[in-house]
Amino acid sequence: MTASDDPLAITYVDPRLFASSLKKLSKNRAMATYLAISELLAKEGKALVATDWLRYIESDIWEFRIGKTTSSIYSRAGISKPPGHVHETLLVRVFCSFQGESLVLLITAYDKGADASSKRQQAEIAKARSLLVDWKANH
Repeated sequence: MTASDDPLAITYVDPRLFASSLKKLSKNRAMATYLAISELLAKEGKALVATDWLRYIESDIWEFRIGKTTSSIYSRAGISKPPGHVHETLLVRVFCSFQGESLVLLITAYDKGADASSKRQQAEIAKARSLLVDWKANH
């Protein structure tokens, strides 16, 4: 949990872009991804850096590393799986930026399970960098 025990506010550089970046995920994977954001990233923030879940990339860009399985997300969050839940592998990367002590800015995300290449990873980081620079110029 964050220092104040209040969850961090979550906002998006571009909500439509973020949603479309996860559009190809199955319903179970998408639900687990959003659960990880709301129950782990928002509640634990930068404290996740002490785990495998969060890694600093560069220039205010962090990589929230959602992985293993959909079931493991529910378990880590301490939430029961919904009816009809199907256990699936999950490897999603969410690039974010912490703005002050109370806000997490979600920049972009991608399904690393679909393409784990270094080339794709670097392209996603470059995209996140560009989106963050544009966002900062307008806020």
